[in-house]
Parts: sequence; structure tokens; C-alpha cells
Amino acid sequence: MSALYGYIRWGGRPVAPESFSRMKETMTNYPHNGSFEWKSEECMLGHILQWDTPESLHEQFPLLDSSGNTVFMAAGRIDNREDLFRLLAVPHPEREGMTDGQLMFRAYLAWGKEACGKMYGDWSFCAWHRKERKLFLARDHGGIMALYYYAGKDFLAFASTLKGLLCLPEVPRDINELRAAQILTAWPGDGEATYYRHILNLKPGHFLEVQNGNVQKAMFWELTEQPELILPKEEDYYERFRELFAEAVRARLRSYRNVGIQLSGGYDSTSVAAMAAMELAKQNKELYAFTSVPYYKDCPVPKGRIADEGPLAASLAKKYPNIRHFLVDAAGYNVLEAIDRAVDMFCEPMHAAGNQYWIQAIYDKARENDVSVLLNAQGGNGVISWPTGKPRLYAMGGLPWLKFRVKSVLKDVRTLTTRPLHYWYPFLDYSYISIPFARRNGLLEKMKAAGHDPRFRSQRPFKQAQRHLMDICLLNAYSLHYRMSVDYAIVSPDPSGHIPLMQFMLSVPEPIYRANAYRRIFIGKAMDGFLPSEILSSKGKGLQAADLMERFKNVTSFDTFDFLNLNGNAVFLDRKKIAGSAYKFQINELNGRMNEINHFLRVYGFAKMN
Repeated sequence: MSALYGYIRWGGRPVAPESFSRMKETMTNYPHNGSFEWKSEECMLGHILQWDTPESLHEQFPLLDSSGNTVFMAAGRIDNREDLFRLLAVPHPEREGMTDGQLMFRAYLAWGKEACGKMYGDWSFCAWHRKERKLFLARDHGGIMALYYYAGKDFLAFASTLKGLLCLPEVPRDINELRAAQILTAWPGDGEATYYRHILNLKPGHFLEVQNGNVQKAMFWELTEQPELILPKEEDYYERFRELFAEAVRARLRSYRNVGIQLSGGYDSTSVAAMAAMELAKQNKELYAFTSVPYYKDCPVPKGRIADEGPLAASLAKKYPNIRHFLVDAAGYNVLEAIDRAVDMFCEPMHAAGNQYWIQAIYDKARENDVSVLLNAQGGNGVISWPTGKPRLYAMGGLPWLKFRVKSVLKDVRTLTTRPLHYWYPFLDYSYISIPFARRNGLLEKMKAAGHDPRFRSQRPFKQAQRHLMDICLLNAYSLHYRMSVDYAIVSPDPSGHIPLMQFMLSVPEPIYRANAYRRIFIGKAMDGFLPSEILSSKGKGLQAADLMERFKNVTSFDTFDFLNLNGNAVFLDRKKIAGSAYKFQINELNGRMNEINHFLRVYGFAKMN
């Protein structure tokens, strides 16, 4: 997916050419099919082009209005092209060959900042108004695209990746300790803070205006509660879902090369794959499906989890003959080396570090097969297969919910009597965070103020819980794959991030969800007939990193020093606890410690940030 970068200065001082050159050198290290730049004394803009859609082969930047006053660059994909063509009265002969960048520019010239709310898709853009000396930046509704920025005393720099800013000596690298604590404790961020205190990510559904040193941020869209939708009969809700879902998938299939998908055996990705396969069959095209399977076949997994989702995914491929199915066992992938690679890509520690080996294996396999669009269903649990987990138990009510509540109370009593510190600081069960650091920074109080429950038992009203999980997807989950997309030159869109689909799911009356809670909820009926019976009747949940423990036993580059010599990171990490785990792992005391290994690998990512 394409990327942007730029640098503006105010106060009568020109942009230092060496600063922009550093950004250009960094950004053009990504694979690209073209690069563009525009320069004046006080503003320099850059663009790296990665072809993905057929139209993107014709993108050229910058775009200028007739007066030459507005300089425009954009990256991404527009999904509601036909709606915009109609609203902008674009003549029919011009529509087919119009690039998404040209369409975004027309919308911006016609509506200004109001254009942001009218364009659905995965996009970001920048516009420099020469006479007004004003920079305008905007990021899509769902925050699929990233857009980082740093505002200094007399300049502002921005880029689609953190690397594009960290290459500048004038951009400080001070650690954001609260964000570090969030990553360590699985506390979702606000979509704006990064691991670096002074670097921000423009929040989803926001734009930024910069003029004469005045930096103003504003929201153009947010996900809100929706009026309850009343339809004549229950089946009408499933039919409307399928219409919107098919629209969401169809819009994300534009590709000048092959289309692929990260396919598990669960409802989310198999539903996306089914819709994609049907649409591609109309075009006589194949869908390349990549399923992660364990290399170590006899690895132990927790009760209710499925280690090998290959057979379930294969049942879908059998139902849709145009699915070309690949089993990816990540043979030869080293767990620690995969995290090293991820840290280099993201320039931040990551929560799910233990998943990196199989995710990278799928991306590598997709690249081998000339895939330029790799669908995913990252946000599925929050949108298309809601409710899951505890909200599902709540929806079921009765005995299942009572059992869960009793089990939770008994666990709390046991923890209070045997490990009181873990009772008062629940995140100690799954984190290596330092207690003195947590106390000094009032971490529990901040979690409470933000509405985050470190025990993950929040009992929000049903509809509030639904919107809360969607918000987490918007602020965190959806942008994860973009950061890999730029490195691989593979777009990875998620149909669950389709805004009309999210709004519809929020409008479905609660009784419809409750009525289907035992059947794995709403999507079970909506996709009945489109998914094979093996998937619809499956009771387990997939575990893509099922062989992580076996792989960890075979790590040869393991060095305790990486964990103990943590330098600046040591202030928020419990070094004694880390050392204890490191010792257990070095003497091969691993059985039954899957969760501990995952938490440990998260810390390894922090160690690699030094």
C-alpha cells in the first residue's frame, strides 16, 4: 500500500534539504513502483507508490488545482467510487480510468474538509495550500492507514510509517511509558499515542490543520449508537447483512494481481472467503487462501482450542472450487528472529509478539504467489461474529452466565487468599510490568478512568459492549496489517471495517442476537448455506500459534542478556520476574507455560527496542 511523508516549516525559515532527503531515503527503501515529491522553501511533500488496484498503475502526484494553489497527494483505496462519481457529477467516460487519488482530489476541491466524511475506504491524504501556508492531513474513518506526525517548535513532519520520522535527528525518541504499560498489560490504546512520547498517530476519523505554527486537530466522524432497525421478520436481518457484507468484500477485491486471504477455520475469515470466492468466480478468478497450520503436529493445546485448522479451511476450499488453498506450516521460521523482523517493521514493541512467525510466513507465501491484495478478518469478533466470549455468555443468560459468574468469584477468592498482590493488580497474571512503576504512575486508577477492566470481565450493557469492541478495532486492530503492508507491498484490507456494515450491526435489535447466542450468534444463521456444515457445527476455536511452545524449545539464538540488560525499558519491567522465567525456559521447563511464553516474547520485543 502506498505511503506519504512530508515536512513543513514556519517562522520564515526554509525546510532543511537534508531533513527531507533523510525522509525520502528512508521511505524509498520500501518496495515501490514509483516515487513522487513536491518542494517549496517552506513545504516538502513525498509519496511512494505501490501498485495494488488496476487504477493505481496510473497514479501520478502531486495533483494541483487550476490555480496551482492546492498541492495534493493521497494513498489508499476508495470503496464508494460510484457514490462519489454520482455526487460529483463525474462524466461517465472519465469514471473507468479515474484513479482513487484523482477522485479524492476532486472530492476535496468540491467539499473541502467535508470530503473526509463522504469517502469510505482505506485512505490518507495531505494538501498544502500555498497562499494560506496551510497543511491539511486526514486519515480514514476506520484508521486502516496510519499517519504519524511530530510537531516541533518551528516545524511539523509526518509520515505513513514511524521510520519516516525516526530517521530525523530533530525528532525525539523519548519513551511513552503509559503506552509501554498498555502494550505490556493488553490495555488497548487510544489510537493516537505511540511508543514515543512526542510522536502521535492521527486518530481514525480525524483531520489535522497546520498554519503558522498553529496545529489544530478535529474529528470528522466517530462510531455512534444507532437507532434500532425494525424489519418485518428475522430473516430480513440476515439478508440485509449478506447484502452489506458482500458489498464490503467486493469493494476490497480490486487488484491488478492475485487476490488472497488469511484463512483460518473460524466463522470470520471463512465468511469473508466465501463471499470473495463467489465474487471472483464471476470474474473467472481464483482466491489464494493461506492457512496457518502447526509444523509440530502433536503440540498440546488448551481444552476447546483447535491446533490444526487445515481440515476446516479445506472444507471451505472444497465448497468453492476457485479457492486455491495453501497450508503454511512456517517451517524454518525462528520465533525470535520473527520478532526481530517485526520490531524493525513496526519500530514499536507489539502485544502479540508470539504470533509474528506464522503471520510473516503467510505474507511471505502470499508474496511468492504474486498476491497484491491479502484479505483478513482481524476485526471480525467485534463486528460480523458478535457477540463472542463473555458478551456471548451474557447474551445466553441463564445457567451459562451463572456458571461464569460463580467461577469468577471463586477465582477471585482463591487469588485473594493465595496471591493477594495478584488480586489487587490483576495484570500480574499476564504481564512482566514492574509493580513500583505501576503504583508510581497510578496505572490501576488510569485503567479505571479509561473504562478498562484488567480482569477483562467488564459488564457493560450489551449494546455498549458491542460498540466498545468495535471502537477497539477502529483504534487499534485495523491498522496492524497496514504496517506490514508497506514492507511487503501487499494490501491487507478487512471487510469487517466497512462503516455501513458496522453501523448496521449496531442497529440490529438485541433480541435477535440473544435468540441466536447458542448457535454462535447472528453470523451462524446469516451464513447458513454459504459455509460448509463442518465449520457451522465446529465447537472449538482455532489457535494459530499452537506449536509456539515446541518452537521455543528449539530457539538457538536465545540470550538471557537480551532480557536483563534492558536499559531505559527497565524502569517499567520487573527484571526479577523476567530472570525467573528466563531460567525456567533455559532449563527446558516449558510444559504448560504457553501463556507465560507469550508474555515473555512480548518482553523480548521491548528488549529489542534498545
